[in-house]
Amino acid sequence: AGEGAIVQLHALVLNKTLTWLNLYNNQMGDEGAKAVAAMLFVNIALKTLYLGKNLIGPTGARVMAEALPANSALTSLHVNGNAIGEDGIMALDSALSTNTTLVTALYYNTNGSGVNSVESKVKVPLKEDVPE
Repeated sequence: AGEGAIVQLHALVLNKTLTWLNLYNNQMGDEGAKAVAAMLFVNIALKTLYLGKNLIGPTGARVMAEALPANSALTSLHVNGNAIGEDGIMALDSALSTNTTLVTALYYNTNGSGVNSVESKVKVPLKEDVPE
């Protein structure tokens, strides 16, 4: 499952026009998250990405988080409904603090991992941080 979404993500590496992508419930798992990361390293257009309910775990979240500091286009990332766990949340939180354009990251765990089972992060940029 999720192979079609992964193929689409590979095609988006060279995308220069698509700014919004909803891949909700494509069941692409951590392999799909790796394709997301590869795309995020080089994509210069995508601003909003919905990845809810895709069976992404902590490994997938960490891989995506590694790509986020290099991305200068994405402003909103939604990974709700995945079992990213505390490790995934911590990785995404770290990326959110170092990425200069990502202002909203929403993630809600569905695996009942305790205190961090529901997380929503919104980084409000200072006026001088807002891209013109």
